Amino acid sequence: MFSWYKYYLDENFVFEGKMSDSIDFLSWQGKEGDETPDVVTLSYRWRAFDYEAKKFRPLTKPIGGFWVGPSAEGLMAMGTVRFLNDVFAPKKAEINKVLYNLSLFRSPNDRNLRTFYPEFVKML
Repeated sequence: MFSWYKYYLDENFVFEGKMSDSIDFLSWQGKEGDETPDVVTLSYRWRAFDYEAKKFRPLTKPIGGFWVGPSAEGLMAMGTVRFLNDVFAPKKAEINKVLYNLSLFRSPNDRNLRTFYPEFVKML
């Protein structure tokens, strides 16, 4: 999940004119009282709509995250730099005194970016 907007769309999915509360929150990672609004790291179950089968499928995201605040262009830039093998981009980042893993998953043929998201590691 790239951004809060994707989470918002999934949480507020409308199917056949009815609101579908499709996300069941399971847990979050962070420090109690965390006031860093840059990243959300959580786990959840959701009913993802399969457009080909025209039905919902249950899926579980054991760990995932999304950025809060960056523009779409900023997200694309971070994901692109992290994706390129020859730039030796770091796999961790410190943002506002918080350390994050920059998780990236490629397509099976290694040519495309499947998903890129931050995971909370610790407060610094």
